[in-house]
Amino acid sequence: MTTERAKKRKGYTLIEMLIVTSIMIIMSGVLLAYNHESERQLVLGVDGARVIGFLNRAKSFALGKYVGVKRGGGTADQSACAFGIHFDTTVTPNTMILFQDLPAPGAKCSDVDGFDKEFTPGVEAVDMLAIDARIRFVPTDDVVFEAPYLRTYVGGVLLGGEAGAESASLSIELPDGSASETIIVGAGGQIHLQ
Repeated sequence: MTTERAKKRKGYTLIEMLIVTSIMIIMSGVLLAYNHESERQLVLGVDGARVIGFLNRAKSFALGKYVGVKRGGGTADQSACAFGIHFDTTVTPNTMILFQDLPAPGAKCSDVDGFDKEFTPGVEAVDMLAIDARIRFVPTDDVVFEAPYLRTYVGGVLLGGEAGAESASLSIELPDGSASETIIVGAGGQIHLQ
């Protein structure tokens, strides 16, 4: 008789419920840790793409200036010698400034030292873009593109020139330094993620 009653009884024992609950708690903890790390990587990836996009925009402005001069049109400022990006690490969130590199007073762009290949605050800014507040630039030099051959300068040094390297790296990272993205800028204006 007791075996018939035991067969008819349906349900879970307290031990079974505790085991299932424990397993679910452990799995939830693993999932939350994984999800948090994924979010951090996503933020880095998105801002890495934004940095590349802004660098490509400066490159396009440089080429647009050259096309505008040669074909009698264009939208870029005709007095600019080159266009570049300045990485402002003094503000939070860090900011990228698209700038036009203007010639030195009394100089022409074609002169050897016609422009300084760096950002001059107050007179050269064209546009600004802030990155996510959870990300910061590793201090980096200005990147400047000069048309028509897209000569690329980092920190005033020509990439691929006699004194310059073939490429330079720019980094964005989480403030604790636990994860980062590296962007490579090469001679001739090549830009890609490492």
